Amino acid sequence: MDCKTCLKKEFCQELCKDMKKKIPSIYDGRINHGHLSSEALHRIVRRRWITKVILDWRHMLSGRQRQVIDMYYNENLTQDEIAKRLGIAQKNVSVYLSRAYRAIAAWSRREREEEKNEDRDCPESVLSDGE
Repeated sequence: MDCKTCLKKEFCQELCKDMKKKIPSIYDGRINHGHLSSEALHRIVRRRWITKVILDWRHMLSGRQRQVIDMYYNENLTQDEIAKRLGIAQKNVSVYLSRAYRAIAAWSRREREEEKNEDRDCPESVLSDGE
């Protein structure tokens, strides 16, 4: 289950087991061995958040972009491995990933802006605690 269809998405503050499985395992190794600086932890948390956003929006991508994203995040394949499996150059895999990231960033940014505008347009009485 992805976060867009999860029943807990409105109040969820952490990644569920399904989402954690989709994070490249190198990060879990760093956490489990306790050799983690605050900067490394920040990068890991940010990477998990980015992965969550990417997987939430993957359904909007073109067929090949979605295929490459799935192989990269769900199967933990490298760009070279994806290229070999698809019979394309590694540079093309990199281009598919870059375009997917840009598209997802634009969609996500647009959604956040719309949410801000909705909050701004909402009557003051709805936003207040009723005091």
